[in-house]
Amino acid sequence: MPSVKDIKLRIRAVRNTQQITKAMKMVAAARIKRAEVRVRASRPYTEKMGEMVQNLVGLTEEPHPFFVQRPVKKRAVLLVTADKGLCGSYNSNIIRVMQNFLSSHNDAEVVLLTVGNKGKQFFQRRGLQSQFHFTPSFYPEFKEAQEIAQTLMEKFLSGEWDEIWLLYTRFISAMTQKPAEKQLLPFLAPPSTRSGEFLFEPDPQTVLASLLPQYLSVLVYNVLVEARAAELGARLVAMGNATDNAKKLIDALTLQFYRARQESITREILEVASGAEALKG
Repeated sequence: MPSVKDIKLRIRAVRNTQQITKAMKMVAAARIKRAEVRVRASRPYTEKMGEMVQNLVGLTEEPHPFFVQRPVKKRAVLLVTADKGLCGSYNSNIIRVMQNFLSSHNDAEVVLLTVGNKGKQFFQRRGLQSQFHFTPSFYPEFKEAQEIAQTLMEKFLSGEWDEIWLLYTRFISAMTQKPAEKQLLPFLAPPSTRSGEFLFEPDPQTVLASLLPQYLSVLVYNVLVEARAAELGARLVAMGNATDNAKKLIDALTLQFYRARQESITREILEVASGAEALKG
């Protein structure tokens, strides 16, 4: 059985760890509010912009290059993970989705693009290098999403990449996050519809050509803010659980400490009593 001193040292170590996890939980709780506001603000804009694109596609005669399907020789995947750990299964879940994606889409060469060091390092150790690594700020800005989208557009329009996918974690709530995969390019053409509800100037084809690059940037931005909010939610839950587990462990060690101290006191009393009896004899 561990000595009283060993138990005291372990209690102190667990208590120090508990202070760290509690502080990280409070930081995540403060940050997630700002990240969640960005997610809630970006979703309606993204959805409305997608509806506008669908209306325009239904009114155009010639398909835009972003909608043209071609034989897939190179498939690019933008994998969004965190830069750090201590966020539960956030990184491992999306990395597992990426591994499944590689297994199920082995008909073409895969080009890895990464946001976040965890995904980059994981696949680098397994021989899959990241061709492009993007480092947006902690709270992603739209300008940063535009730069990423510009790279993706150029590679797709030049014919170097035939498909581009996004793998990220979708923010459901502070307690729930869900890994997701989405085909970014080519866009999946919506059902052909003709609507006279809108009038476009100068013409739908020109408006669509101007709108699509912006829509692509909006989609990338939405993915970045969703992933950041999901990371903070996962860290909030993980650090909360770690803090609670540390408290339970401290309680158990404290009980063990009292028992060990009582046994030590009892043993010392017995030794004194035995010595006294021996002197009498």
